[in-house]
Amino acid sequence: MFHLTAKSRRPAILLVLLALAAGTVLMATRAEGETNMRIAGIIRSQLVTGPECTSPVGLCLKGTFFGSLNGPNEAVGFLFIPQEDGVIFGKSHVVVHDRLGDISCTSSSSFDLAPDGNNSPFSDLCVITGGTGRWAGAQGWFHTFGNGGPTGNAAEYRGTIRLP
Repeated sequence: MFHLTAKSRRPAILLVLLALAAGTVLMATRAEGETNMRIAGIIRSQLVTGPECTSPVGLCLKGTFFGSLNGPNEAVGFLFIPQEDGVIFGKSHVVVHDRLGDISCTSSSSFDLAPDGNNSPFSDLCVITGGTGRWAGAQGWFHTFGNGGPTGNAAEYRGTIRLP
């Protein structure tokens, strides 16, 4: 008969937990492998003002995506909340005109524009709300982060798009 002591149970329990975790990852990969797409790349954007900007808060960006998504984009701000410490919270509607179709998303951002020499970092979460062409029915998100300033920004993006 096989008898486990307290000392020999730990490796056995660890082995069982590892096997369960590996099985869960394998099942998740199989279930999502056909429909989930990881995306990554860079974005270069600049501030747009004047009649070209249709934002109710006067904040628009135009730029270009490079990487998994390729093509021009525009962002039209609809919420702009400056804080006393130089941090700005904002929301915008974003459209990326990728070569395979358009992706639309709603973006929530935080910008640090305080004049303290920290290169104006920002972070943004864009939740996908629709698309055309290959991206029709797409869901998901991408996270944008980098450094910006009063005239534009340079950023990286990473995320996941779920295709129907």
